[in-house]
Amino acid sequence: MELFRKKDSRFYWYDFKVRGKRYRRSTKETNKKRAEKIAAIKLSQAMGGTGLLDRRAPSLQGLSTGFLNWVESAALARKSKKYASSAESVGGLGFGKSS
Repeated sequence: MELFRKKDSRFYWYDFKVRGKRYRRSTKETNKKRAEKIAAIKLSQAMGGTGLLDRRAPSLQGLSTGFLNWVESAALARKSKKYASSAESVGGLGFGKSS
C-alpha cells in the first residue's frame, strides 16, 4: 500500500490493489499517522469485501421490484396503492409484474 500527498492537495492519499481492483482515494487527513490508520482500514475493508467500494449500485428494476413488493404488503391507504397499477401499465419497460 502506498500513502502519499498529491502536489495540489494538503491531504494524504492511499493507493493499493486487491484482487486486481485498484483503490485510490483521499484519506481527508493532513496528519500522517491518522492517514495511515484510515488507509489500513480501507485496505482491510477491501480485502474482506465489506467496504463501500465493493458494493454495486442497485438496478432500477431491482429497486422498483422491491418498492412494488413493499406497496403490496404495506398497510397503505387505497389511494397509495395506485403505484402498483401505474407500474404494471409500463410493464413493457421491465417494471412491475410480468404477466
